Amino acid sequence: MLSAAIGIIPFVNGITVDLF
Repeated sequence: MLSAAIGIIPFVNGITVDLF
């Protein structure tokens, strides 16, 4: 969910944020 908001840096926290 946050992945969409942080779509700017998916390589940094793409997988980590994807879990959230």
